[in-house]
Amino acid sequence: PYIIGKMIALADINETDKVLEIGTGSGYQTAVLASMAKDVYSIEIRRDLLDRAAPILKNLKLAVHLRLGDGYLGWPEKAPFDAVIAVFPWFQRYYTGGIKKSEIIAIQKMNKKREDGYQKIMDIIYASKN
Repeated sequence: PYIIGKMIALADINETDKVLEIGTGSGYQTAVLASMAKDVYSIEIRRDLLDRAAPILKNLKLAVHLRLGDGYLGWPEKAPFDAVIAVFPWFQRYYTGGIKKSEIIAIQKMNKKREDGYQKIMDIIYASKN
């Protein structure tokens, strides 16, 4: 809960934001985001985790959009996003800044949607080795 709270605080999420979460996991962070943001889109690469989180989020009557898949390309048809929040080993595979630990916390502020449908990361606000 502490790290999730810190990440959300650093991302400066508000009630008008559209947020992309990469790594739904248990759905806990997704639920917190859904209580704060206008729209939450969450991608999970592991079916077992998504299958466990989806009914919980539905029972809570939270308006979240879930997708099974690799978050590398994000969710381009729903872009632009005001913020992207990710906690996962995936980040290490694509990040070239030399972080060596497998668990990365990254909060990225995004710019407007580009003509090709993708967004450019403006800034990684916080990246930390666990």
